[in-house]
Amino acid sequence: MNTKQQHDTIYTPYCYLIGWTKHNKFYYGVRYAKKYKCIYEFGCHPDDFWVTYTTSSEYVDTFKEKHGEPDVIQIRRTFNNAESAIEWEKKVLTRINAIKSEAFINKGCGTTFVQDAEVRKKIGDAVRGRKHTKEAKRKMSEWRIGKRLSEDHKRNISKAHKGKKRPPRSEEHTKKLVKSRNLSFKLYDTCNKCIVYFESRAAAAEKLNCSIQTVCNVLTGKQKTLLKRYTLS
Repeated sequence: MNTKQQHDTIYTPYCYLIGWTKHNKFYYGVRYAKKYKCIYEFGCHPDDFWVTYTTSSEYVDTFKEKHGEPDVIQIRRTFNNAESAIEWEKKVLTRINAIKSEAFINKGCGTTFVQDAEVRKKIGDAVRGRKHTKEAKRKMSEWRIGKRLSEDHKRNISKAHKGKKRPPRSEEHTKKLVKSRNLSFKLYDTCNKCIVYFESRAAAAEKLNCSIQTVCNVLTGKQKTLLKRYTLS
């Protein structure tokens, strides 16, 4: 048997289940790495489970340190390739809704990952108060230009904000907002090749028969042209 045949014979991805019946806690996972902690030279294989490989989940390691070794250690299914094993794990975890089940310590369903409250708090504390640089803001603005949200995305945003009251604006914020809306500005008319002056954003919206938001998009650089005719001078 040559090296490739030996590799194909030994390499057997698999899905597994471990559990602590006393605590009614379980974990369903997949093993498909080709060399990591394998009992054989070419890995992976069900023979290496709980011998050289004991899952790569930090949540399992933490639970095991606190409650000891699991009393349920099972190979649930084997596969010929990694893709099939990964897809099956995702299918099972989605079917049992593992990330919301109190009986499972899985924090993900294949491509879906859920962080616990403590992790989310640490991330929030780390980024809270940070401000983007002007360069970062410019790049984010350029990245959004011309991009439209899908209807599903719009519905999800609407659903997330439905029933929620916006926090009251500060007096300083209100003054700045009123001032920015009342500032005069100018646009370049590409048809008549001249500069047009407007007293305010509202006045421009009324004169050009468009929304104030459309005018704002041009002034902030989110749109390059207004009505395919006016640009920033």
